[in-house]
This record gives sequence, structure tokens and C-alpha cells, in this order.
Amino acid sequence: MSLKATIRAGVNTAFSSLSDLVETAVFDEELVDGFDFVGGEVDSSLALKQVKLIPIENVTTDGSTIRTKFIARSIDFDISKYSVFTVNGIEYTIEAFESYEGVHILSAARLSNV
Repeated sequence: MSLKATIRAGVNTAFSSLSDLVETAVFDEELVDGFDFVGGEVDSSLALKQVKLIPIENVTTDGSTIRTKFIARSIDFDISKYSVFTVNGIEYTIEAFESYEGVHILSAARLSNV
């Protein structure tokens, strides 16, 4: 088995073993259909993508902003396409992310309860 396959299998095992911690996030994905040259606007539609995340750290800063770090399997989606997601009715904005073989680590700030 290649190193990539070994890492992905380990990530899958971790998500299965920690299933009680796994949350489902909903990411809004804007699908670009084309460009309207007459109107000067992008033709697009919105699609929802569900991704499994594991929250690993919560930090409260300046007394009010809650920041959370999440782990996501990188095979599930391309994180660079997204900026906002919702978990259990709470909307987050992605402030930073790190991508490794098999996982993304998201640093997100809580925006509001949806």
C-alpha cells in the first residue's frame, strides 16, 4: 500500500473511531454556469455540500468571538472553494486552513446562530 493510501486509511479509521465527535457541516457552493456579457454578471447557482468535521479546539477571544478548529477529510472536498459553513445551526467563517495529505485543519470564527 502506498503512503498516500496508508494515510487516507488512517484518517478514515480516525473518523470511524471518533464517530461520536463527528459533526456534519453544510457548505454553500456557488456553481458558476457562465458569464452574461450583456449584463456583466456571473451566471451561477447555489449547491449545498455536506462534509463530516471533528471539532478539536474552542477558544474565546476578546470576550465574545468564539474560534473553533475542525479537522476534515481532504478527500471529501476542496476547501479553497469555501469561506462559510454551518454546523448545528451555527454559522462559521473560515479564517485559515492548513491542508495535509488526508486532512484539512480549519480555523473558523463563529458568526451567528442560524
